[in-house]
Amino acid sequence: MKKLYIDIRFAKCILALTAGWLMAGCSAEDELGNGSATQQLSMTPMINDLQTTRVKEEENLHEKTLSSLDFKMFGPTNNSDCRIDCQFKRPVENQAEVLASGDWKSEHHLDVNKTYHYYAVANAKDNLKDKNLKELLTSTQKDDDIWMPYSTDNSKKLFLMSSHGSYKITEKAEQDIPVELVRAAAKIKLNISSTVKDYHISDVQWKLINYNTNTTIFADQTATPFIISDNNTWSPAASAEDEKGNKVFTVTTYSYSTKWETQETMPQIVAKVNFKYKDDSKKDTLKVLNIPVRDPQGDK
Repeated sequence: MKKLYIDIRFAKCILALTAGWLMAGCSAEDELGNGSATQQLSMTPMINDLQTTRVKEEENLHEKTLSSLDFKMFGPTNNSDCRIDCQFKRPVENQAEVLASGDWKSEHHLDVNKTYHYYAVANAKDNLKDKNLKELLTSTQKDDDIWMPYSTDNSKKLFLMSSHGSYKITEKAEQDIPVELVRAAAKIKLNISSTVKDYHISDVQWKLINYNTNTTIFADQTATPFIISDNNTWSPAASAEDEKGNKVFTVTTYSYSTKWETQETMPQIVAKVNFKYKDDSKKDTLKVLNIPVRDPQGDK
């Protein structure tokens, strides 16, 4: 009986010692985990439509589609000293992209409590990799079809966007830079409906004239405008019914920022509006309207 008691006591000691080893092992793993915490610098693209107060952004126009994104960060005092130069394919809005990891502060010479300037460009046609700041700021983009909205026939429609700002490096191991991208093209939207008694609109054809197809990537730079006075392309306006059941025709188009000297050279939407009488007792009536676009100054 005494021997059995000694054996049980010995077994308890072994169990206690094993538990102690397990606890020590868990503690060691915890310390290892804390010592190997993730270290990375990332950026999160966010798309801001400054015209949402005037024109609501429609999902089906793909105005926020991102195909590519270039991100560059320069030194705090020497803007020719590029510390980070990254390109991302198919980034997603509000989803972080890793710029650097590991000992990223030392590797990229980013000092705590110093502020660095960054520049981001989405959907650039040219390759911006390895471009210095001067080359970046003088880069331009030309889009002959800037006026065309997204459609199944124009499924590769993309919008140039850009952003530049500053970010102060902190002591945190993980840091994220919020990057607010703004569309370079001005969005122009026109609704056409009829209040003519006994007449309704059967269809609307439209075209944009005197619009600009050339822009710089960043707003504080200037590019030589390339004005299309008339592309001779008529497009059908989209149609829908309002809450009262009346037919409303909608034109959506775009232009890069531009200036003009006379009313004749200002951007305009030319619309051919076909009116039909309530029955067949009168002929159809065609009206051609020139509607000025008074503020195509862009979102930049």
